[in-house]
Amino acid sequence: MKALKISPLWKTVPMLNFTPVFLLFLSPMVLGETASYLGFFGVVAVVIGSYMLNVSESHKGFFAPVKALLDDKGSRYMFIVSLLFCFAVMAEKAALSYSNVIFFIVFYYLVISVLHVPVMIYKKLDVVGEVRKHYKEFFVLALITAVIIFSQTYAISIANVSYVSAIKRLSVLFTIVLGHHLFDERNLRDHLFAAFLMVLGVVLISFG
Repeated sequence: MKALKISPLWKTVPMLNFTPVFLLFLSPMVLGETASYLGFFGVVAVVIGSYMLNVSESHKGFFAPVKALLDDKGSRYMFIVSLLFCFAVMAEKAALSYSNVIFFIVFYYLVISVLHVPVMIYKKLDVVGEVRKHYKEFFVLALITAVIIFSQTYAISIANVSYVSAIKRLSVLFTIVLGHHLFDERNLRDHLFAAFLMVLGVVLISFG
């Protein structure tokens, strides 16, 4: 959330495309899932795509786009999130092998909710008051979130983790388009092309 708050969507959300890259190297060791040689080309496509996100800075030097990416706090935060997502997805896959979808969802998100209670108390958040004030919005958000959680968890339980991650990453393209129309983020064509390269890389990694 902090990354999305301090940086444009086109700088942050595409960083999630690195999750399948991490999975390519870690899932064979943890889950025993394997990928083909096309995964290498997928990694190259993701790296090139991340470079292209700031290609407008290339007039300052070949490595200027990389520096611009690393200098952005939002991008760095989301890169870390991408790595954490990798471990979270593998943990979900492993846990689902010993459980079923419904039990896992209830137990997993119950634990997360309980862990958030000390944070809410520490920050003195009036959660109940906010829910009462915006109950309609919270209801719609909760409904959408429930559908997302169930769909994602069920997909992970029946398919290769890398495949599921690849399908999820398509959302990056939609997010960049929405960022352009809703928040007036510029250079839509360049950013969309860069994101497309990254998503293509994810597809190569997952389906290769």
